Amino acid sequence: MKRIVAIWMFLYNGFGVCQDKPFVFRPPNTTGIVVKADILFSQADGKELFFDLYQPRESRNRPILIFLNMVGGPQRTWGIYKGWGIAAAADGLAAINFDTRSDRAEEVFDSLIEYLRKNGQSLGVDPDRIAVYAASANMNRGMRLMMDSARTYLKAGLAFYGNSEINSFRMDLPILVIRSGLDNVLTNSAVDFLFKKAIHANAPWSLINYSGGHHGFEVEDPNDYSVYLIRTVLQFAKNHLENPKLHESGLGELVTPLAKLLRAASDSVRATPQKGAAWQKLAVYQVRSGQYAECLASYREAIRLGSSNYGDMGLKALEAAAMAGNTEEAILWTSRLQEVGWIANWNILEIPQYSSLQKNSDYVAAYDKLRQRSNRFLLLHVFSEFGVDSARVVLARDISLYPKIAPYSEFSLNWIGYQLLNRQKTKEALDVFNWMLREYSPSLYGMDGLADTYEAMQDRKNSELWTKKCLDALKSSNLSESAINGFRKSAEDRLQRLKK
Repeated sequence: MKRIVAIWMFLYNGFGVCQDKPFVFRPPNTTGIVVKADILFSQADGKELFFDLYQPRESRNRPILIFLNMVGGPQRTWGIYKGWGIAAAADGLAAINFDTRSDRAEEVFDSLIEYLRKNGQSLGVDPDRIAVYAASANMNRGMRLMMDSARTYLKAGLAFYGNSEINSFRMDLPILVIRSGLDNVLTNSAVDFLFKKAIHANAPWSLINYSGGHHGFEVEDPNDYSVYLIRTVLQFAKNHLENPKLHESGLGELVTPLAKLLRAASDSVRATPQKGAAWQKLAVYQVRSGQYAECLASYREAIRLGSSNYGDMGLKALEAAAMAGNTEEAILWTSRLQEVGWIANWNILEIPQYSSLQKNSDYVAAYDKLRQRSNRFLLLHVFSEFGVDSARVVLARDISLYPKIAPYSEFSLNWIGYQLLNRQKTKEALDVFNWMLREYSPSLYGMDGLADTYEAMQDRKNSELWTKKCLDALKSSNLSESAINGFRKSAEDRLQRLKK
């Protein structure tokens, strides 16, 4: 704890050096700004505390930007805070710099809010629309204050080059973090760690990294980018102060009851049972609802109907399998994730959602083997550069590692085939599509791919042959209606081209 306090004091002392330097941004027209100085707002225990109010000359019900003072120094006399006050007022906001007591900073802030509530009308400000700015050493207690969910009057937060030990995050308060790239390594490491925690919690935080910026860049770095960043920060605050519902409008499913989402997805499946996308969406809400077995069944149906997004589906399906204790499904979906290259660079067993799999010895044994398999990007490279014989060697190795599950699905082979075709590797593409016909007979994807490849080779006879075979196979297909219609249109369009 002593080390943390030392860092805070280091930040505060360093920031204090900035107090007499000029603010890098001076609005072009400040004649319309009024500064009401030394407004008394507290006399607790006989200690008088004042604030300075910066605002447009014609002010009525203005939203407020408060520059937090949580450490206790005479911030309202510093050039950096005076500059911010003028810049904010020139941009149409009311801005406040205030005195505090370091031993009662939160209590003092509440006294300020109480004063604004009682006198807001006469001051021309709106105490229900407040944004706060916390910088440097003010960040620690300032962020704790911001994260207090009872402070519903806070509509936005600005967090500048500092740290806080908060571990819980508000979902209703947008925060803009400014990181000065040339700040000291301790501060930036702390900023990075705090932002990482916020993003892990899916909190509404945004970060701008000022690569060439120093601690207190508002006075340390007089350049156009510093001015741009100050304007950007003020605009962020204004956006959320002038439209308090702005953030809420983007929350979507986060604020929609899960039961309602699940019911709507179920209704969609009942209305369109032949659409794989409907089943896929239902599965997402099922796993969030703890309906793990049902989720896996929905994903199986989505695949049967032609859905092929193994990446997104695989992550949720693996989570459902892990929570349900379904080892077989967990291994299957891990194989598919490996196939599409999604687990090439990270370890599933280190991800919290899949932690239960660590204790499953059967899964761990299979996982070690599956991770050694190639993925479709590697196989594409082998086909393209070394040909089908080398690809067969890779395939044989993949099968030997874990014979229970085919290393490549029909969808991945189809993807490889068309990638080769796009590279004008027609011979190799034919090998892949023929491979599909052997492994997944009858493969509509293989037939359609062969027809396209022969067309690219200007072999009209074979292209027409495989196009007609594809149309015949559609009559008994169990794919979704949209998938069947896609194949039919592709075939009919090709026949029209071949007649020319």
